[in-house]
Amino acid sequence: MRFFYFLLSLMGCSSLFAQNLYKESLAEVEKSGYYRIALSQEMIGLARDHAFNGIRIKDQQGRELAYFIEDQTSLKNKVQYDDLKIVKTATDSKNSFVIVENDQQIQSLYVQIKSLDVLGKQAQIRGSHDRKQWYLVQAKLDISKLDQHFNENDEVFELSFPKGNYPYYEIMLFNSQEQPIEIWSVKTRKKLPIVEPEWQLLSLGRLIQKDSSDKKSYISFPDLKNQYVVGKIKMEVISPKNYYRRSDWNGFEFVMSSKNSSTVFTDLFKVKSGDMLVVDNQSNEPLRFGTIHIYGIPVYLCVYLEEKQEISIYLDVSLNEPPNYDIVHFKNDIPKELPVLYTSNFKQVLSFNSEPPVRVERWYESKLLMWSVIIIVGLFLVWMCFRIANDLQKKP
Repeated sequence: MRFFYFLLSLMGCSSLFAQNLYKESLAEVEKSGYYRIALSQEMIGLARDHAFNGIRIKDQQGRELAYFIEDQTSLKNKVQYDDLKIVKTATDSKNSFVIVENDQQIQSLYVQIKSLDVLGKQAQIRGSHDRKQWYLVQAKLDISKLDQHFNENDEVFELSFPKGNYPYYEIMLFNSQEQPIEIWSVKTRKKLPIVEPEWQLLSLGRLIQKDSSDKKSYISFPDLKNQYVVGKIKMEVISPKNYYRRSDWNGFEFVMSSKNSSTVFTDLFKVKSGDMLVVDNQSNEPLRFGTIHIYGIPVYLCVYLEEKQEISIYLDVSLNEPPNYDIVHFKNDIPKELPVLYTSNFKQVLSFNSEPPVRVERWYESKLLMWSVIIIVGLFLVWMCFRIANDLQKKP
């Protein structure tokens, strides 16, 4: 009985290990060189949960290949810091002053100072139209906690204030020690237009809508088997013509509105089997949907491949630390335009060497031996039946 329980527990552990390891394949290349491998969206959907720490590339001999990751998520929300022109600076024994020119509406400034271990840092901002008459924009506030940096030897702090467009701003820095703070620059933060990545359409399959008595519509996708990470939703609403509905999809809340585009750009969120899109209809008739499309963001692995080299990409979700490859320190030297390779055959595996080993046939497993035993046993049974029939005939 104990042995039986041991086998059951061993089988349970085997299934657990299987759940931790995934694999997809890549066709061999005709020429040696650097390539970008586009991970499947199924692999990305699982790997992003673990910051891609468990990704490994192995060849047929089990050797690990070095790579670095190119994630297009950063393309979505880029910001730029622009320097404001400094027209005057001054210091005394404890305090520093700087005046900058401005030509736009702003509501925050980023002040870069030399890293300095002084206590009681405070800042104040004033604005002026002519550098003669000054108006208070931000009263003194504590800036002791500086956790931003533009380079290794600086500290950067953000000063926020009501939106304004003074041509001149004066920033005054104070501290409680006999040492003025050295101001290196004053910057503004500008959001750049959204740069869309190379969106990849994900397969949702069939759409089933159930309109409930709680004034909500529940939309499920029974064909969805894998987990995906979504960055864009595109919906086709058939009716009505004008609508404004609050919606929730696995914790991501957004508004569907006929006033705006039917496309919604989102911070990344997960969609997996069993998740439902919930639309709050309130006092309105339920919406009728034609199609709903979701899109993922591509992720590439940059790697050097040898000619005719066959490799596989693995994801071990039990690994919490990323690999430390030399190639990371040389990624700026590798050309940006590289051939793109696409993976295939995403599946769950039991081990890194998922191919069954070549097994030597034992003598007692020979087909000839098995058929011989079957024939002999069959003849013996026929003979036994014949003898029993003869014995029965001889009896009176």
